[in-house]
Amino acid sequence: MHDRWVQTSYDQFMDTKYVSGRNPTAEEAAEFLKFTAADLNVTKETDIYAPLCKVMQSALPEGTLVCKDTGDWADESAPASTSAHWTGDSPSGKKIDICFYEDNQAVLDAVAVNPTTTTVTDTDRLANMARVAWTEVVAFLEAKVSVDIFGMKPSRPFLPSSVDATIMRGQIAEYAAEILLQQHRTHVFMIFVYQDTARLVRFDRAGAIVSDFFNLVTEPMKLLNFVFRLGRMSRSERGFDDNVVLASGAEVELMKNHLPPQNDQTRLATHIRNALSSESRIHKITVPGKNGGNAQSFLVGKLRAGSRYPTGRGTKGYIAFDLQKPRFVFVKEGWRIDSDDVTSEMDIYAQLEKNHVEHIPTVICGGDVGTPVQRTVSQSLLTSSSEVTFATRIHYRIVLEEIGLPLEEHVQGQELSLEIYYCILAHKQAYEKANVLHRDISGSNVLIIPNDQDPGKSKGMLIDWELSKTVDQLKMMPTQHERSGTWYYLSALLLNYPKKPYELSDDLESFVHVINLQNLRFRHHDKSPCKEDKSDLSDHLFRVYQKTKVVEGFHIGSEDKLTQMKSGVPPYTITVRSSMSTLVEGLMKMCQEHYAALDWDDLAKYAVKKEAGPVDESDFIPAISLPIPKKITLIPTIPEVDEAQPQPAIEPPTKLLDTHEHIESVFAIALGERSWKKMDKTPDQFIGLPYGAPAPPTGKGSYAPSQDVSQSKRKSVHSTEEISGEAKKRKISALRSGYRER
Repeated sequence: MHDRWVQTSYDQFMDTKYVSGRNPTAEEAAEFLKFTAADLNVTKETDIYAPLCKVMQSALPEGTLVCKDTGDWADESAPASTSAHWTGDSPSGKKIDICFYEDNQAVLDAVAVNPTTTTVTDTDRLANMARVAWTEVVAFLEAKVSVDIFGMKPSRPFLPSSVDATIMRGQIAEYAAEILLQQHRTHVFMIFVYQDTARLVRFDRAGAIVSDFFNLVTEPMKLLNFVFRLGRMSRSERGFDDNVVLASGAEVELMKNHLPPQNDQTRLATHIRNALSSESRIHKITVPGKNGGNAQSFLVGKLRAGSRYPTGRGTKGYIAFDLQKPRFVFVKEGWRIDSDDVTSEMDIYAQLEKNHVEHIPTVICGGDVGTPVQRTVSQSLLTSSSEVTFATRIHYRIVLEEIGLPLEEHVQGQELSLEIYYCILAHKQAYEKANVLHRDISGSNVLIIPNDQDPGKSKGMLIDWELSKTVDQLKMMPTQHERSGTWYYLSALLLNYPKKPYELSDDLESFVHVINLQNLRFRHHDKSPCKEDKSDLSDHLFRVYQKTKVVEGFHIGSEDKLTQMKSGVPPYTITVRSSMSTLVEGLMKMCQEHYAALDWDDLAKYAVKKEAGPVDESDFIPAISLPIPKKITLIPTIPEVDEAQPQPAIEPPTKLLDTHEHIESVFAIALGERSWKKMDKTPDQFIGLPYGAPAPPTGKGSYAPSQDVSQSKRKSVHSTEEISGEAKKRKISALRSGYRER
């Protein structure tokens, strides 16, 4: 979020638009403790925690909030949701310096630390020690004594560009992202302290407002006024969504009575039990009714999917229990752009439903959250301080009838390929029947509708239509510096020609990247890591999927991905050849021919590479004169053509990704083969890789974990059985020889 920090005056930050409440009276302020220079001018960061807690606690009314030193005690139960994205549900290990918690016994018990388990001996610190609990943090404070990350002196820039400052700003953004992810929040407050100075920060999904810095010794009331207000705010003013409350005992008991029994070990039943287990804190959320109908209530527990960035769409997903009609459903929420030019996801689903598009979720209810509707506020200050206009974002929720499994839970390669095939059919119907292009094909938006008895009969479902556009809208869209979609899966053309309009071919290529990434992750191949060396796979992931640079304000992606698409050569070789190899080879040949048919001179107008400067002859190394033993040529001789003889017609390459026909056929042919391996899935090979960090946080693109949405009861009119007999043999022969059927 390098462009999402905005500095404002202390007085403007404390405007009730951003920080609700009043300042303390003179009598109230007289009771507050103050800092001394000795409290803050320390060389060891942990030495500043105790005086900060002590002074800030004096401004908090009893029974409201408590200020706790959490600098040495991480949340052992928290998933690593904003750190290395391949690490699944392992503890995150991140430790905030100081956390504000609600002053009630249940929370205090949850964050308590056994003093016999810590190596900390400072009695002042021990008096305030607590564990980080991401689900309970109200606000937080980060302190630094050696690295200035926000320009805390008049002579320094607001956002210092040093490596340490940049990394630590990213760390603070991660903390805010974790809280927004683990809780039902609209915004989050924090305090940054550097030696004897401080700034106040307010995060929402548009950006982060940062106050001017002030001195804690000479201007202590600037901090204490904020803490005083924080203690007296309502939960919604502190940033909690007031459409979410703890479920009652009776509601939780009703839900438990409908949970799948323990002897049901199917994948979907296991997911439902894990999401709504008794260990989870169960909340009741209110969701607007469909088409203006009555609001409905659902119980949710553990987060099943979520965005790893503090700004942007902030997509989250939950398996939920429907209190109106006892059943389990899926709830998706996010922050959509507030613009008449952007069609809401609810309206997109209505359009798809009207046109009978299959293999997509069924909407139960949904709409914008809150009365008044919950909106971000940071964008106004961001826009006023920049030449770029930042959009307001609106909080919305959608409830979907089906629950599915994330793509990484496929049991074998055939099931994986089948799910993607069904999503290609959904994509085709949306494009041809409803005139809608998805624009965010990714591994997280392709879901499994499982058949545990026969994975070969599983189906797939294409979800998350928030970024989709009609074909007419795409024609009118201006060039954007930020790409829609998910970075890892964007086509090589979009990454290297950022001014290029989004087209059908970009979405279809994204399906190829979905299967390639899943194979790199779960098939044994020539880049598979071993204990001694993980570099082949990690280097490949970085070079092809993560690499980015900024040119003239545009984010440019991997040239290696472009070379890969042009080559037609699979980027990996599966160790045991099977029908998956046939599928990958066919897809890469398809991409090769499409790229060979492109007009590269015309594409050049969409590039943003700067022109080369004047040639400086002094930059060249002098030629070396060596004797040549035999006369050769560096350019091969082209044989003469006998024009009198008839020459075979050379058919020009075709843009095979301009329609769904060829990619659909490639999948259907491969799925019709009999050489699929049953036990071809390896353990997750991405865990622990050096480049297992989230994708570049550019534009709307950010890698998101899988969103669990599931089965449509409607049947497809398409089937892998439609291609058979001699026609299938001809297609398979053409596929293997690298040619398309004409």
